[in-house]
Amino acid sequence: MINDEKLKQKRLEVLKYVQNVNNTDEKASKINLCFVLLNTLIYLGSEKENILPFAFRKYSYALEQYINSSNIADDASYLICASFLKEYYFYIKYIKDDNKDKPEIFDAYNTWEIFLRNEFQIKGQGIFDFNYYKNLKNDRFLDYFYLSLSIQERKFKSKLEQLENAKVNGLREINERKGTLDSELQNFDKNIIKNRNETNELASLLEKQKTAFNFVGLSKGFEKILKKKTCAKWTSFVLLFLITLSMFTILGYYHNSLPDEPTEIFDFWKFLMPYLGLEFILLYLFRVVLKHYNSIQTQIMQIELRQSLCQFIQSYADYAKEIKEKDGTSLDKFENLIFSSIVSTSEQVPSTFDGLEHITNLIKSAKS
Repeated sequence: MINDEKLKQKRLEVLKYVQNVNNTDEKASKINLCFVLLNTLIYLGSEKENILPFAFRKYSYALEQYINSSNIADDASYLICASFLKEYYFYIKYIKDDNKDKPEIFDAYNTWEIFLRNEFQIKGQGIFDFNYYKNLKNDRFLDYFYLSLSIQERKFKSKLEQLENAKVNGLREINERKGTLDSELQNFDKNIIKNRNETNELASLLEKQKTAFNFVGLSKGFEKILKKKTCAKWTSFVLLFLITLSMFTILGYYHNSLPDEPTEIFDFWKFLMPYLGLEFILLYLFRVVLKHYNSIQTQIMQIELRQSLCQFIQSYADYAKEIKEKDGTSLDKFENLIFSSIVSTSEQVPSTFDGLEHITNLIKSAKS
């Protein structure tokens, strides 16, 4: 496994090798490339496999063999290090092109361009031979790949910037609308409180109107009864007048029918009996109608009393509740006076047949 400790140890071996050996230009160039790659891998740290995916997938084993071996800059090691450096070069060129001033990045970028200009005779073994050396210089796959990747990255960055701008604008609009919504919510709360107060006032008013309507309805009911009783009272009065008129009419007719000369006493009573019977009947009817008239008059007084109570009973109930909480006996005399029954001397109205037996007995006595 390739870790930073092994890379640093290998870099130290390369430095010692450079100090102890006289190198030609070709040898120095190869050693410099390997040193730059080792320095680059140490600089990339844990991100090296993510930044150089192709090289690590194909040549990670070869790189590990190079680090663990005693080789410093032979042809195979040179080509292995160049394979990694090539991919990092295109990464710098197309992807990470904003940090070329850093020494590690500048050295890597410049070293690969020197590699492209140099022409060495490679005598490597296995796959790392002269043909590999030529293909490594001329192969454009990584160039095209990272170019395409950079284009996609620029598009992605453009989209990302658009999204970021949209996000900023959206947040700004949200903040603006938030202020507006806060103001609207405050106005809404004020309107709710105002409407609630108005609703409570209307509810109180409706409750009062409901109570008033109930007593108005009750008062109207008493008014209808009062009209009927008043009509019955006047009917009874008319009957009393007619009965009285009939009684006097019969007396006048009887007086006019008396003979001019006196007759026998029996003939007198015999002549008087029909008129006297009619008078008794009319007198009894007069008594019945008069009792009925007095009863209706009493009922009218009671209805008028209750009708008057309907006009102040609700206010009185509220006031009585309040005043009785302070003094429970303060209104007793007033209530006894106001709510007591009206004294009436009228007796129970007699039945129509109550006096017929007395009239029958009187007629029998006259005949005998």
